[in-house]
Amino acid sequence: MIPWIPTSIGGYNPSIKNNTQESKGFIEVRVEDPEVLNSIRNLDSPMLFYDNYCRLCYRFAKAIWRLSRGRIAAVGMYSKQAMWLRSLIDPRIYSSVSWFIVPGRDLVYGGRASIIPIIKEILAGLVKGGSNAFTDPIPTTCSEIIPCSGVKGFIYRTIHIIIKSHKIRIINYRETR
Repeated sequence: MIPWIPTSIGGYNPSIKNNTQESKGFIEVRVEDPEVLNSIRNLDSPMLFYDNYCRLCYRFAKAIWRLSRGRIAAVGMYSKQAMWLRSLIDPRIYSSVSWFIVPGRDLVYGGRASIIPIIKEILAGLVKGGSNAFTDPIPTTCSEIIPCSGVKGFIYRTIHIIIKSHKIRIINYRETR
């Protein structure tokens, strides 16, 4: 079991145990904050959360957005729009991979687990298209946490997407009591 639970958009409370657990390959997160639940359940399009301090990640997100013809919204992980997602995921794994959410599901896919849902949405985007604009500016510097420039950065980020896989199931805390 993982000994943390997000208590609100403000952060984690490591003193509360047994509110987050792993089952069948999923990390289950019980969410108390109704604003966070509404943010997840009221998504109108698939969302890709990428490291907006990384040039390679920016290019990756922009390519996904273009391939989906605007169907997939690309949002920077460290933007205000992603604050609710940051409140759910353990900071140790949050910045290690990109994250993907499909509307109507209480699942957040990270790393390798996000590849198939992204491909499905790209294929749907080829047929239907979308109306999401890509407005994030290209980063002027690279992340100091994880390398992102040159061949070394490309290899490092690619390996992370392939070897890291996370599926997070969002559970309404009040429904599980």
